[in-house]
Amino acid sequence: ASQNWIYNQNQFFGGEKINFVKTHNSLCEFQGNKFTNKDQTTGAIYIVRDPRNLITSLTHHYSLTYEEAYNKLMDNDGNLLEKTNDNDHSNFTFLSSWSNHYKSWKNWKDFKVLFIKYEDIEHNKYDTFKKIVLFINNISKKKNNIDEKKLLNSIKSTNFNNLKNKEQIEGFEESVYSKETGKKKSFFNLGFNNRWEKILPKKILNKLNHNLQNELNELGYDI
Repeated sequence: ASQNWIYNQNQFFGGEKINFVKTHNSLCEFQGNKFTNKDQTTGAIYIVRDPRNLITSLTHHYSLTYEEAYNKLMDNDGNLLEKTNDNDHSNFTFLSSWSNHYKSWKNWKDFKVLFIKYEDIEHNKYDTFKKIVLFINNISKKKNNIDEKKLLNSIKSTNFNNLKNKEQIEGFEESVYSKETGKKKSFFNLGFNNRWEKILPKKILNKLNHNLQNELNELGYDI
């Protein structure tokens, strides 16, 4: 599913401390509970990606067929669970379907949510990064001053090729082992070169376009 960053504001030794947390959780209810609420979270940045490109990343990362990846995207009970024993659910992540995941954050009103399209990071880096900085400043009640040098350096240092090279040299914590070879897969795989038009099987494309038509249109993705 899409990736979100949330700001959790907690009392910390008599003062307030803001923590920056990455999560893949949806805000759909799971067993009567939501992942977070306005008392725990000040704001969120939600990065949404065209599901027709996302599905290719799923096939690579989890060693799935396209049909298996499609079913995962459409599964209302979808989750991620990496556990070391039967009683360890500390890494449990409730996703639901791609559509439910997206709508759960889009329709949330209890705290501010900034939506960023993954594709805007490719096509409009500067304005997208600037929008993120201004949002963070706003919810953390800081002045909206932009340090242009730091902003440009952030864009440069997080360039996909730089991150891919860094992973090849140092490794990356979130990379996984291939089911076929037992070797580590690259986490930074295709990036912006992941083009569903060239990669996605026609059968899967047609099913996604049909079942997610409303969401694709709403987000401005061509069908």
